[in-house]
Amino acid sequence: DLGKKRFRYRLKHNIGRTINNKLSRPDSIKFLNFLKDNSTDKALLKKAEEYIEATNTTFENFENSLSFSERLAALGSGLELVYHELSQPLSIIGSSWFNLMERANDITQNEIRTDIVYECKTIKNSLSTLNELQESLEPAIGKGQTRSFKILNTFQKVILLLRHELKENAIKVEVSPLLEKETIISYEYVFWIAFLNILNNSVYWLKRVDKREIHFKIIEKNSFEISNTSAKINDDDLEAIFEYGVTMRQEKNATGLGLTYTKNMLSKIGYSIVAVNREYGPAFIISKES
Repeated sequence: DLGKKRFRYRLKHNIGRTINNKLSRPDSIKFLNFLKDNSTDKALLKKAEEYIEATNTTFENFENSLSFSERLAALGSGLELVYHELSQPLSIIGSSWFNLMERANDITQNEIRTDIVYECKTIKNSLSTLNELQESLEPAIGKGQTRSFKILNTFQKVILLLRHELKENAIKVEVSPLLEKETIISYEYVFWIAFLNILNNSVYWLKRVDKREIHFKIIEKNSFEISNTSAKINDDDLEAIFEYGVTMRQEKNATGLGLTYTKNMLSKIGYSIVAVNREYGPAFIISKES
């Protein structure tokens, strides 16, 4: 106990060994003031200010990337919690809706019965939406296990998550009929994440063009292509977009980690992803490695 009290006292009064925070930044303002106090060279001071600004921007980018990586690490467990926690309230709401509908038929006053039936329909529609949401999260459950699944179903679960944004931006999604029977045995969660990242990027760039279409087709067994009608990717950047921290987006919070994460996850289960340009826009091809 005495040792603990001594430790807390020394910590409070900053006595003894200095505690280092590996994430703390250097005091750039203090450094610039030091230069100004010791030099009148305007070119030197300007160069120093530009360098400090560039390094601060780099620090901010690293912090954003770290934050994004932490969110990805917590994504699976968070989704699993939401998925399981939804089950009981959905069951209760469904049971309550059924009981209300049964009792509404016994109400003799038409106006009251009509109002209750209308509210019951509203509850049922909301329940259907929540059920669809839970179903769309299903690939994130048991993500550490392989299983047989239809690749089209996984794609459609992601489309369900993005349906409002697709509708608001009038983005049309076309799917090849050949995909309906295509079944693979692998980690569905990885494909769910891959589709989510690719489609998120597609929606972002499609907002900037007039023709807005997304196409999903099968090339051959265990090889699939997702393309869209946005602006083509520069040929020099087709490989670079999968590199850590590389992004073509202009927003400050763009991390350049989504496609890197996607490529790494696919690689771990024996799949590759490449970007190519079609006549109408960019395409991402996911294929099983031979």
